[in-house]
Amino acid sequence: MTPWLLDPANRPLLERLAWSNLLVALDLDGTLIPLLDGPPASVLAEPTRRLLVEVACRYPCVVISGRAQVEVAQVVEGIPLAACVGSHGAELAPLTAAQRETLARLRRVIEERLAGLPGVVVEDKGASLVVHHGRAHRKKPVRSTVDEVVDGFPEVRAVGGKQAINLLPVGGPHKGTALGLLRARLGCDTALYLGDDDTDEDVFLLDEPGRLFGVRVEERTDSAAHLFLRSRTEVDEVLRLLVAARRDPADHRQEVEPSPPPPVPVPARRGPFVPALGETGEFLRLLWSIDHGLEVASRAMGRSCGLTGPQRLVLRFVGRFPGISAGTLSSLLHLDPSTLTPTLKRLEERGLLGRWPDRRDARQILLGLTPAGQALDVPAPHTIEQAVASALATASAAQVQAARELMTTLGRALLAAAQGCDRGPAAQVPAAAAADQPLDPTTHQAP
Repeated sequence: MTPWLLDPANRPLLERLAWSNLLVALDLDGTLIPLLDGPPASVLAEPTRRLLVEVACRYPCVVISGRAQVEVAQVVEGIPLAACVGSHGAELAPLTAAQRETLARLRRVIEERLAGLPGVVVEDKGASLVVHHGRAHRKKPVRSTVDEVVDGFPEVRAVGGKQAINLLPVGGPHKGTALGLLRARLGCDTALYLGDDDTDEDVFLLDEPGRLFGVRVEERTDSAAHLFLRSRTEVDEVLRLLVAARRDPADHRQEVEPSPPPPVPVPARRGPFVPALGETGEFLRLLWSIDHGLEVASRAMGRSCGLTGPQRLVLRFVGRFPGISAGTLSSLLHLDPSTLTPTLKRLEERGLLGRWPDRRDARQILLGLTPAGQALDVPAPHTIEQAVASALATASAAQVQAARELMTTLGRALLAAAQGCDRGPAAQVPAAAAADQPLDPTTHQAP
């Protein structure tokens, strides 16, 4: 489970962050302002405004929103923020001419398709389109129509929200881009980001252990956030704790105290922090972090481009080897055929994959991409393969080769261990462990 930020065990984290050169960044709607069914509110609650003023006097503080920048500026007027950014960061990294033209075409199509659905408003924010459906009596037809339209625009990704659907250019600026640029501009070493929307996942997915702490307002199991708050009302409590951690606005800590506390620890995503487990245990921990990263990135891809990581990998392999058999594909991907079959079926249902019997052997099923599948069989940003390519680009050829050899050896060792378990009896698990009961640390027996 993702840790709750306001758990007493996590309170020291905010105090330690206050000692660092911290950037405090917040989303607007749903984080500082409650979401409404109608037009977004334009006034901060007075207690929240007072606390945000106090925080902005003590820390570099920014607001990053999907609203237009002029609207954000009106809401936070009078608060000494270091910056207020709208349009998901487009003011800091403007769209290209091609991206603007794509959004213009998309707006014409989507307004035409949604014209018969009451309670729906399409807002052009310049760097994105937002389909507001908070007042629609039936939201499912709205989402289905938007999905159908976006399927015809591979250059655009749809990011859902509680009352709206954001349509953003693939490869365009997002809140993660904006946060990175602002932190560099303000010279901050660490950042605390609070957000509640799917567009905030672009921040949570940034891999910066110990430097970036993403907090999701209202917990969601598929979020990449490090921590969560139970409700929007708890945002005020976080602001209050940040103020208390730096009681004097002029207190820059490093100048006042010659010996600051230890560096801020990375908050554990699952369970409490445990000490190092030796070389093997630490290596396993890294492997599990990669496994978790693949799961989170895969779910994010499913939300943004409609293809999970495994689905896109299958599509790319079939595109590379047209006419490949299902059995050969499962071998290449190291997947059991029963695991691969649902993925193939899903791609076929979406019209991206075709299957036909081998004329030489009717028992064999051959695979190929449809024209729609071929259109997606291209390198794309914000995908697992792009993340891997970026990581590999930072390593030398020798490092990549060594990693490849180690992973190959590790894969064989794991398969051998599995075969050994199948052949012989597994290690006996104590009865208390099987019943999820604690063992006495001195006798290792159940109480």
